[in-house]
Amino acid sequence: MSSEVLTQALQAGVMATFPQGRIFNILSAAAGPLTLQAVQAGGTASKVRTFNNVPAGSKFTAKEGDGWTYLRVTSAVNQNVTIFVGDDDMSFNNAVTITGTAATEELPAAALSDLIPVLTVAATQAALFPANAARRRITIFSKPTNAGDVGGLELRKAGGLNTLAYLTPGESLTFVGTYGVDYKATAGGDTIALCEES
Repeated sequence: MSSEVLTQALQAGVMATFPQGRIFNILSAAAGPLTLQAVQAGGTASKVRTFNNVPAGSKFTAKEGDGWTYLRVTSAVNQNVTIFVGDDDMSFNNAVTITGTAATEELPAAALSDLIPVLTVAATQAALFPANAARRRITIFSKPTNAGDVGGLELRKAGGLNTLAYLTPGESLTFVGTYGVDYKATAGGDTIALCEES
């Protein structure tokens, strides 16, 4: 019994044969899905399991003692495929390429941080909010009654020298990231509220 990762160049419609085992995992098949036949030869008859239109990332595990003698693989187009075949259950970190349309869903944040509003200090660059690895997003709000610096409060990368954005009274900005942001104030005295979600 053995386990191995095999790469094979497939020609359209031409069957390739892979060795015996009870587990297969299609690690890559970038040009399209595959058809697989797991053939268990024995006596006067063979047992055949057929898997049609199987994409990359698919894995099958047969019961102990119910594996196959050989695995036949066919592709509708020319492509290189990489398949794990064997008896040992292994996991792989895979990047899977999706062709077509994929629907994504953003998971809701589970918690709000109770952050004290920042009162800006004149002629100062200081942290508006620090880095937070657990942060999902943070929205900053400039109080509508703020006096506002000329051109608005400057926002910078933490420790950075260049202005990335300006925040004027009554405005809000949302950052989706775990990094920290500084402010640079000329006049100071503005109140900035922070709504951090994680």
